[in-house]
Amino acid sequence: MSYHKPEAKTIQELKDIAQRLRIHSITSTQASKSGRTKFGVAIGAACRDRTIAFASTFATFFTRAFDQIRMGAISQTNVNFVGSHCGVSIGEDGPSQMGLEDIAMFRTIPGSTVFYPSDAVSCERAVELAANTKGVCFIRTSRPNTAVIYENNETFAIGKAHIVKKSAKDQVLLIGACVTLYECLQAAKELEKIGIQARVLDPFTVKPLDSNLIVENGRACGGHIVVVEDHYQQGGLGEAVLSVLSDKQIMSVLFFNTMRLNLKSPRDPSSDRFVLSKGHAAPILYAAWAEAGLFPVEDLLNLRKIDSDLEGHPTPRLNFIDVGTGSLGQGVAVAAGMAYVGKNFDKSDYRTYVLVGDGESAEGSIWESLHFAGYYKLDNLCVIFDVNRLGQSEPTSLQHRMDIYRQRLEAFGFNALVVDGHDVDELCKAFYESTITKTKPTAIIAKTFKGKYFPNIEDLEGWHGKPLGDKAESVIKHLQGLIVNVEGHNLSIKSPINMQPAPQIDITDIKLSTPPTYKLGDQNMFCTCFRCRQGGLGEAVLSVLADKRGFIVKHLFIPTVPRSGPSHTLLDRYVRKFTLDSDPDLGSF
Repeated sequence: MSYHKPEAKTIQELKDIAQRLRIHSITSTQASKSGRTKFGVAIGAACRDRTIAFASTFATFFTRAFDQIRMGAISQTNVNFVGSHCGVSIGEDGPSQMGLEDIAMFRTIPGSTVFYPSDAVSCERAVELAANTKGVCFIRTSRPNTAVIYENNETFAIGKAHIVKKSAKDQVLLIGACVTLYECLQAAKELEKIGIQARVLDPFTVKPLDSNLIVENGRACGGHIVVVEDHYQQGGLGEAVLSVLSDKQIMSVLFFNTMRLNLKSPRDPSSDRFVLSKGHAAPILYAAWAEAGLFPVEDLLNLRKIDSDLEGHPTPRLNFIDVGTGSLGQGVAVAAGMAYVGKNFDKSDYRTYVLVGDGESAEGSIWESLHFAGYYKLDNLCVIFDVNRLGQSEPTSLQHRMDIYRQRLEAFGFNALVVDGHDVDELCKAFYESTITKTKPTAIIAKTFKGKYFPNIEDLEGWHGKPLGDKAESVIKHLQGLIVNVEGHNLSIKSPINMQPAPQIDITDIKLSTPPTYKLGDQNMFCTCFRCRQGGLGEAVLSVLADKRGFIVKHLFIPTVPRSGPSHTLLDRYVRKFTLDSDPDLGSF
């Protein structure tokens, strides 16, 4: 069976879809001196709802206690942190005292709320709201004196911004908080002197952000938005915009020319699997499913809203997501587990695809997982490397040295294919080759450029984590001009209807095949009991062995299993990963 190049019309439609995915991504994201002891004490004091705990210090000192704060969130503790001396406004104290990463740090805490008050009134209201809010709350304050701009009876709410200056002729929206809000107000006065009317918005909370008000007023100002930040660029309002703009052709070809999916039941056991290892690129995944018709494209505008299921990173709360990703370096292991089960348990012909960022490919866990896939000859696995050259803060170590990527992957037992990640025909051919390659997994190494087709932005450093701001409107207009079939496309995703169905599996009510037969007083190694009896739990049970010597299999399990008869098949359900026992990576399965 040979490769048949798609018709020219299909190629163009795939290109058009890629441009639409770019536009979806932009519109959805635009609209998107103390020790650590006190923090632990605060978390403990808040346990069992005995107190409402507030811990305060210079914002920069929270970095040394991040693990305690993170564990407080995991422990579902309701605790509040207040950081002072934020930003560069405390310049006389020097950079070591400046809190410039605090917002980004607290935004990463699951379920957190981040307040950014701008005067005394809003600060006191933030304290009141934090005391009544579940989870971890952070209130960002500054050192300089600032004027009161709100009446004492002004109402504030989490996720609700305030317009502090507005006119019917505004041409630009300025967004600032605390010290930078006053700079915005001053800038508005200066702009007015040269005939430019500016609107000013105070977000009050950074997480959640009032996306509706920002989008509404941004549109009213002609799409011109300027955000004045008093912290590092990473973690700002435009987080992850550029990081998701290099993989549109890949997703277009995958979803509309390669994968076999079931729109009515996205988790159909017989359909292909897709893992977005670079979870920060979630907007493109959402855009692909919306373009495929799973949900309305308009829903993409709800990205990262507090009441939206479209979170900043994919989670299984969505019916088309199998696993949560975003902690980089884990996706290949998960995909390898899916492929192993498909090949050796289900014996079905569904395939597993995983998209990996070149930055995360520096993670050692990626290469351990690639070794696993190569060793077990998982020819139903396709790993796509999005090699866009640029990391979060600087170029990656290999940048576009595609030959090194290819040589390394071939050494790990992969069918390694280097392609132009923006060439639809090359991608179609590579994905086809992956489906007919036997006895080894395939790696598609796609050379891409971050911000492809974005005028004056493509392949440039300094854009990661930044909003497009006043460039957004012109970029969208440019991308729309690249779409040939403006009325839409006729492509649809492939159905798994003709695939070998996966067997029906029931993993409920698992019981031992026979009860324990030990005598009181017997001395036994628990690991022996676990390994030997686990096989009696049924055919759906799989054990991943992490120790590199295979000690458990060689010395504990095999002597108890007859070399013939039905029990011999139990050995097939013990999978060796050939790594240290301290790194089992059990999440793979």
